[in-house]
Amino acid sequence: MLTRMETHREHLAHVALVVTLTRGRARATPAGISQPPTNGSAGLKAFRNRRLNRLTSVPPSVGERPNLLLGLASLQKQGPTRRDTAAALAELVRKGIPRHSGAQAWRAFLHAHATLMRSLDSDLRAKTGSGLNDFDVLGQLGEAGGSLRIAELAERVYSSRSGMTRRVDRLEAEGLLCRVALDRDARGVLVTLTDKGVRRLEQVAGPHLEAVNDLFVSRLNDQELAALARMLRKVSVNTSFG
Repeated sequence: MLTRMETHREHLAHVALVVTLTRGRARATPAGISQPPTNGSAGLKAFRNRRLNRLTSVPPSVGERPNLLLGLASLQKQGPTRRDTAAALAELVRKGIPRHSGAQAWRAFLHAHATLMRSLDSDLRAKTGSGLNDFDVLGQLGEAGGSLRIAELAERVYSSRSGMTRRVDRLEAEGLLCRVALDRDARGVLVTLTDKGVRRLEQVAGPHLEAVNDLFVSRLNDQELAALARMLRKVSVNTSFG
């Protein structure tokens, strides 16, 4: 019984023989190209073997050629830099953000956002088993009356439409959401809370809002909260997340 490689070689030889025979009938063979013999099966078999060897053999020059990718990798390999990267970056920051207070404020904003979101997510998972991303979806749907188109939902939770689709798929599999067709051909679809989804929202909303109050609201007085809200609205960018 032929192995898979042997079967493949036999197939190549057969294809080469058929192509050669067909071309031989259609037009004269160019100089230097051998024609299949017509005097018996032994001659045809020998001809087929010669064609097979040409198709499947690897030229020595190719087999002995050094690995090009390894060669390029060795040429591109570099050692550690000796430049003063801190000084170089500080100069770039100075040129890009000339006001020193501006760079400080930006770093403080990034740090506050990252640490608050991480703490809120960890706290919610520890208390309810649900993460902040789940609460965002359930909360926005609840605030909208229970249903939204998926594009509208993505905008409200600052997500791409494809990312929101994956999130809705997961929550739908858990029974927290369902999709409702707006027309017969299902071109319009609403993402809707289920009863189980409403119960989950009620379960996670309390602990999350308490954490927001503890970690954020309670640390600022009313004047600071109002000033912060004005400043953040001033720097908010009108963009799309869909």
